[in-house]
Amino acid sequence: MRGARAAAAAAGVVLLALSGAVVVRQVALAVDETLVWSMPLWDDLTNAGAAWTAVVAAAFAALGAMLLVAAIRVALPPSPPLVEFGEGGASTRVDVVTLQSMLARQLARATPGLRVERVWLTRRPDGWRVWVRAEAPRVELEAVRRRVAAAAADELRRAGGLPLARLDLEVRRVTVPSGGEG
Repeated sequence: MRGARAAAAAAGVVLLALSGAVVVRQVALAVDETLVWSMPLWDDLTNAGAAWTAVVAAAFAALGAMLLVAAIRVALPPSPPLVEFGEGGASTRVDVVTLQSMLARQLARATPGLRVERVWLTRRPDGWRVWVRAEAPRVELEAVRRRVAAAAADELRRAGGLPLARLDLEVRRVTVPSGGEG
């Protein structure tokens, strides 16, 4: 997506500069009728046969359509992916962002001293991968990871029977209780 944004921005700047030059030329030609401002390539294309003019017009129309689509894709954020689960004739759809925030709250409640910064949830063939970025209390980190994994598995199971395939805990900082453990 980053490449599409850069390409759309570069094309927009180039087309803006070209459009500005065309406007300046048209204004100058309209103000002074004696002015001759020829543009050899442009004049050749527009004065050539109808086939070349149509080809050039189609090329510019295609470029404009592609830029319009790129601008719309950049301007409108994509909808978050949905998780669908259920049995029989009923189903439930929840977006992944909602599940991520549910997990973040539950993990902070289930693990004393854990301050969750962000949770990422991605689907894998064998289940769901949860990546947690947090500040952890100054205790054995493996015990914290096991507790977080158990809480994440319970919450995913409770949310819709979703299996936990992997949990990654990224500890940004280890916090020391305010009592000043030495």
